[in-house]
Amino acid sequence: MPQSRVMRFVTSGLAVRLEARSWIITALRYCELFSKPEIRANNNSLQEGDLLTITCHTVLNPARANTELQFAFYRNGHNVQGFHSSNHYTIQSARPQDSGSYTCHTAAPSVSVTKGSKELTIYIQGGTVRERSYTIENIIRLVLSVCILISASFLCYFHKNNHVGLINLLMRL
Repeated sequence: MPQSRVMRFVTSGLAVRLEARSWIITALRYCELFSKPEIRANNNSLQEGDLLTITCHTVLNPARANTELQFAFYRNGHNVQGFHSSNHYTIQSARPQDSGSYTCHTAAPSVSVTKGSKELTIYIQGGTVRERSYTIENIIRLVLSVCILISASFLCYFHKNNHVGLINLLMRL
């Protein structure tokens, strides 16, 4: 009696079962639980102080609509937000240190499936908001200093003229 051997292969979404005894190849296409995540940002080039929102987009298989997905975010390979039910990562006031290559991972913990996105580079230009506020503050200081200087000059002038006029008046008496 011939011995039967079964070999299974899974490659790029195609499950193949080979039976050596009957030489039957059965190919079964299986559906993914969710698509590979895609990372997106509200803007890839921001100024310091701007709002940065990064979103992890994926499509869940409609046949598994009740499956809970979780999302994690990474900057330069370091975790910045652990797995969470929200597919958004937000920085209220971005800083140059927040610049880098971001990725997101999507996981279905109930079936131990995790997929990662491609990298998205975010650049946050530093100093401009702070420099603008310093420039405005310095202009205000300069204008106020000039006003004070002009006022002080007028006071000195009129004060000197009043004394001279008072001295002349007293000398005529």
